[in-house]
Amino acid sequence: MPVNESEIAVMLENGVLSSNMDIGRLVIDTGSPSSLGSNEVISIFGRAIRLNPSLMGYPWANIRQSFDFEVAGLLGVDAFSGLTVCLDIGAGFLKVSREAIDGESVEFAMGSPTVHCSIANVIQNCIIDTGAKLCYVTDRDLAESGDFSGIAQDFHPLLGTFEVETFDLGLSLFGYEFVERVAVAPSSLSSQLTAMGIGAVIGTNLISRGILTIDFERHLVAFNL
Repeated sequence: MPVNESEIAVMLENGVLSSNMDIGRLVIDTGSPSSLGSNEVISIFGRAIRLNPSLMGYPWANIRQSFDFEVAGLLGVDAFSGLTVCLDIGAGFLKVSREAIDGESVEFAMGSPTVHCSIANVIQNCIIDTGAKLCYVTDRDLAESGDFSGIAQDFHPLLGTFEVETFDLGLSLFGYEFVERVAVAPSSLSSQLTAMGIGAVIGTNLISRGILTIDFERHLVAFNL
């Protein structure tokens, strides 16, 4: 539920970032260009956001069935346009920050922030996606350079549920070094990412390790442990 007009409580549900609002559970997805729902208008951070009934021709009524928990809507990056937001999954909040951030200048793809990250010593252009519970790479050979870490189930709002192979890989991001579980993107998702010039996805398994701040107006991103 909203704590106040500048902060909402958040949680991970099966690795997907969400928040309980007045209309029900909303997924918070920085990988989605548009907020989705039953065409209603909600108030968040003191302003009105319309929950659009479809995305790229896919109706919300079908998309919502991809989630394995009950959801009333999805907040995409349009909900944060012009704002600076600070996400601390461990502390359970997403809030609007009024302070200037000392972050990296980054490019945005369809409204979503992208960062350069070294994965297994290969620089990748990565999208930051709070709707993804795993990190992903499009290059199978790159993934297979790490140790096999098992099969995981994940989903994508437009692709449904799927199983993926995962590998433990070394990542370098914002000056920090990690060993993280990384999945091989399914071919349909890989094609979408490649068309956008994206080679990898940073999911909540990594985002939840620290505090992520995104300035949607100045195109800056900071990540601190």
